[in-house]
Amino acid sequence: MKKNKQKDKEEKGHKENIHDHNFKHNFTKKDVARDFLKHNLPKEILEQVDLESVTIENNEFIPTRYRKKRHVDVLYSLKYKDGRTIYTLIHLEAQSKHDPDMALRIWEYQVAIGRFHFDNKNKKIPLILTFVLYHGEEEWTSAKSIAELFEDVDTYIAISWKSPFLINLTKEDLKRLQEQGAAAVPQIIMKQQSIGAYCEILGILYPLMKKYGQDSEENIDYMATNDKHGEDDFLKNFRKFDPKKAKYFKIMFEQAILRERNKALTIGIQKGIERGIEQGIQRGIERGREQGIQRGMEQGREEGRKEGIDQLKQQLIAEGLITQEQAQKII
Repeated sequence: MKKNKQKDKEEKGHKENIHDHNFKHNFTKKDVARDFLKHNLPKEILEQVDLESVTIENNEFIPTRYRKKRHVDVLYSLKYKDGRTIYTLIHLEAQSKHDPDMALRIWEYQVAIGRFHFDNKNKKIPLILTFVLYHGEEEWTSAKSIAELFEDVDTYIAISWKSPFLINLTKEDLKRLQEQGAAAVPQIIMKQQSIGAYCEILGILYPLMKKYGQDSEENIDYMATNDKHGEDDFLKNFRKFDPKKAKYFKIMFEQAILRERNKALTIGIQKGIERGIEQGIQRGIERGREQGIQRGMEQGREEGRKEGIDQLKQQLIAEGLITQEQAQKII
């Protein structure tokens, strides 16, 4: 059963590869691209572009994470008559069933192409048009445009696309932030972070923190440790608004400093011990090496002496000056 399934899968993959190859063979020809765009581009775009400028782009425009193996993507680019660029993504749906996620995937492709442009030092995203060539038997019932993905596309375009998303806290008026209720505190904390002068606005900020229950240890600790004047000056100013908490934080900071000192001391001692051990091991290795060399030299000399005596014995015996028995007595 498993073998049959594997076989079916391989055959299906083979067929898809055939379709993919044929599609790319045809749609990567410049004359096919030009004529396809001529008959399928919106009229208002067609009047502005130079069809002779059509170029078949590399697929690197569409990162692999956005592509499925069963789909073939061809990307065309062409120039407006004034020199600007337009990208057209041709996507072949190489399966008999329609894909309910197609519109969402097209949107992802377009974002990917936009990302490619920004990564290549372009400041604006060109117009990106997409066509899906579907050749399945099943009725296509899913979204046929990105707009159909949204419940209220007009509001989405007006609010999400066209309205500025940036809230520049650095330039935001402090009085306006104060009017934002519980949201005022975290935004003022963020606004002051680049300035680092929390102790200078405690008269404005701390009453708001008390009012909305945001005088937490986390917030006070954050402001104290990030104040450019230092923790001591911050606590000195903070004491004017909450003496009890200021005393608590002073003790807490002193304990934290003591813990850090003890930690540093412990680490220093540990490193000293480790370094001592390393040095001891190194010295032991060096001493062992020296002793080994010395012993090797002594052993070499002794073996050389013995070898010299043996050679002398053999020569004396050969010349008949001594007998074998006499030679054995020579040390």
